[in-house]
This record gives sequence, C-alpha cells and structure tokens, in this order.
Amino acid sequence: MKRISYCLFSIISILVFWGCHEMDEDMKWYHYESDSYVTRYLSFDEIQLVQHPACPHTSALLIEAVMNKQGYSCFSTDEDEQLKYEAKCDLYNDHGGSFKWMTNQEFGCRNTQADRDFVSIDIVSENDWDQSHPAGTSLNDVFRFASSSPYKYIASGYKKSYFWMNEELPEYVHKYYAGVYSSRRFVPSE
Repeated sequence: MKRISYCLFSIISILVFWGCHEMDEDMKWYHYESDSYVTRYLSFDEIQLVQHPACPHTSALLIEAVMNKQGYSCFSTDEDEQLKYEAKCDLYNDHGGSFKWMTNQEFGCRNTQADRDFVSIDIVSENDWDQSHPAGTSLNDVFRFASSSPYKYIASGYKKSYFWMNEELPEYVHKYYAGVYSSRRFVPSE
C-alpha cells in the first residue's frame, strides 16, 4: 500500500510541476541528426591565461584558447568549410554514429572541439612572474597541462561512455571542477 501511495504521490507531483511550467510559444525547436559525434570545430589563433572561474579566491589559472567563432561544422554551407569539416571527421574516423538532438538554436551544434590538437604546451612568461621566474623563463614547473578529448569514445566505435571530465584526468583537475559545472554525460544506449 505504501508503494502504491508513493507512486501515486510521485505521479501527481510531476503532473502539478509540469502543469505550472510555462512554455514559450514563440520558441522554435530544431531537430538535428549527424553521423559524427563532433559536430563543430572552432578555429583559434592564440591561447591565454585566465583566472579559473571555479577558484576566484586562489591563483588558479586556466590556459584557454581564444576562439574566433569562425569554425566549421556539419552545418557549414561554404564548400571549403564543409570539406575541412569532413576532412577532420575522416582524420579521427568520426563517421558511422547515429546522433540525434534537439535545440532552440538554429544550426545548434551539439559537440564542439578546438580544431587543433595539443600534446604539450611550453609556457614562457613575458613579465617577471616571481623571483624564481623572471621574464623569459619557462613556467612549466608552475603550470600543469591537462586536457580531455572524445577521441577514445570515437575510436571505440561510440561504444564507451564519454564525459569530458573522466577519470583519466589528473586529480587536481577534478578538485578544481568538483561540483562547479554540471555537464551532460553521454552514455550510448544499449
């Protein structure tokens, strides 16, 4: 009896909450499909150091690509951009999946990646950083490089689950991001 009461209460609660939600009548929803996981690549010409948004009270900094929004995607209408996108998908063998999504943005790309790959970064200060690091000195002993990529997910034939903050990132990355950003986890359907 308790189980039935609990289920009934849950259903009524959901219906009441749903009934109170106002839909924007003018909002248009777009449905998309792609055979590639990465649907857009953004170009960039420079990277910069920025204050870490999760740790404004510390000196934690992030290396951030300065994206110019001039990327290329599965929605590109320019033939050269479309060829660049297809070449990048071919490079990573990112074809053969079945991805569907909905967004309220026209040409809303689902998964965006930088169009350049990093293996390592050498950081050199233009100004005096501290006594041990005058201008022109490498700061590699101060900064750590960590990144995330959907490559293993793509290489698995879209079988492994993928979440950008996976267990392969160093522990210090998890400490910085813990509880700060809520991000979608993608687990393939069985």
